[in-house]
Amino acid sequence: APFLFLGCWQDGFDPRDMTHFISSGQDVESCNSACQGFKYFAMQYHGECWCDDSFGRYRQLNRQNCGDACAKGIMNKSIQAF
Repeated sequence: APFLFLGCWQDGFDPRDMTHFISSGQDVESCNSACQGFKYFAMQYHGECWCDDSFGRYRQLNRQNCGDACAKGIMNKSIQAF
């Protein structure tokens, strides 16, 4: 199914922004397929795939902060939401 990049968002450990963890080692296409039935999916650190029907509990980040963002405990992994 086609998907649209919605940007980069901060995530937290407790609670996570998206709550359904699929697995690590995913790419965008496999995560999209694994998250069928959910409204959104996100890619994180080393190909982690997450799904949920909502997101945005934390703030949106600049595109430069996509990826393995970390800032001394203020920010952990950022999510790239689709």
